[in-house]
Amino acid sequence: MDHITDVGAKISADAKDRDKAAADLQDAADQFTADAEKIKNPEAKKAAKQLGDVYDGLADSAEHNRSPDLKTLPSKVQSAVTALSTCAAGE
Repeated sequence: MDHITDVGAKISADAKDRDKAAADLQDAADQFTADAEKIKNPEAKKAAKQLGDVYDGLADSAEHNRSPDLKTLPSKVQSAVTALSTCAAGE
């Protein structure tokens, strides 16, 4: 969960520079994807991978100066964060 907070702070700091923000988002995507590979719990693994996919999509949108899909993005983020929180609480 610290990744989410750290990424948010870094993206906020770099928000005025699209290239830096896109790089920050891609770094976050890569980190969540790498973390997912290390997770044993299948539910947590799936949630971390989903969060990596969300950040990857945001990075792609930022890189190509497109707005993210705001119809599906909130539910994807919420379900991944909820799943990760639930798994963390159970460990």
